[in-house]
Amino acid sequence: MTTDSGANTSDGGDNQNSKRGDILIVDDQIENIQFLSTMLMDNGYEVRQVLSGKQALKVVDYDPPELILLDIMMPEIDGYEVCRQLKSNSRTCQIPIIFLSAKQQLSEKIKGFKVGGVDYITKPFVVAEVVCRLETHLKIYRYQNLLNQEIVARKKVEQQLLIANQKLEQIANIDGLTGVYNRRYFNDLLSKEWYRLCREKQPLSMIMVDIDCFKEYNDTYGHLQGDEVLKAIASTLKSSLQRSSDFVARYGGEEFVILLPNTDLQGSITICENISLKIMELAIPHRGSSASNSITISMGVHCLIPSAKINPYTLIDKSDDALYLAKKEGRNCFRYSVDLE
Repeated sequence: MTTDSGANTSDGGDNQNSKRGDILIVDDQIENIQFLSTMLMDNGYEVRQVLSGKQALKVVDYDPPELILLDIMMPEIDGYEVCRQLKSNSRTCQIPIIFLSAKQQLSEKIKGFKVGGVDYITKPFVVAEVVCRLETHLKIYRYQNLLNQEIVARKKVEQQLLIANQKLEQIANIDGLTGVYNRRYFNDLLSKEWYRLCREKQPLSMIMVDIDCFKEYNDTYGHLQGDEVLKAIASTLKSSLQRSSDFVARYGGEEFVILLPNTDLQGSITICENISLKIMELAIPHRGSSASNSITISMGVHCLIPSAKINPYTLIDKSDDALYLAKKEGRNCFRYSVDLE
């Protein structure tokens, strides 16, 4: 059972903050405990006392002190084993432990440091020495705690900055209305994929998408409803892409663009057919359209193998030419061209 000295318990909670430190004394000799307790309390420390290693482990686990004065020679569990167990527990491993012992052999001192002790004081005690060493290790312990708190706080701030930067990057790269990438990010990605596929000599396909008669839709249903159509089309285009490397962006107004790395013409045509089917399934009414009684899209596809001799924006121009042809031939369809030489 843990016993507290009378001087300790009489202070009350109001003086708790005035204590210089919370010290646990572990010794099976009552006279040693009494001597150390009196000495420490006279110097302003709060003192708790236990008479065995087992009691020490229970007390420390329930309410960890700031520092432990630990006798070595005790029945059942000696001080070395108590120290080992405390150092293996994440809740108690940082508590400084000062060994108290009548053994003055160097081998015993080395053993004490190896199991995790921060100091080793031999009996009989010199009051000034014990207090000085104890105060030094308490300061180190508290500084370490402050440092750990600062590290945790700094990591929290760094995480918050990372999240903020990710949000800023998202704002810079994402179209605010539709949630797909914007034209700026598309241009960056086109350049990266172009030069990557130049090295690999693999095909790159692009699909230029335009919502048919979108001006007439806005005139008929209003711009707010038009925004909902843009969102629906963007979501449909995005869901039609199966690979993480495939990419959809809002190119401007009612135009979208899809970039398909490592995709040949036939693969692009398959995606266009799938997109057309999904747009038809949306069945969004459009009584002002000359192409259909519901929302439709026209698509232009171009496929090529990137080359350092060709400007990446050639792919945009060729896809746009194919889109123009699709619109010229009645809309609600796709047209394509290919250049794999």
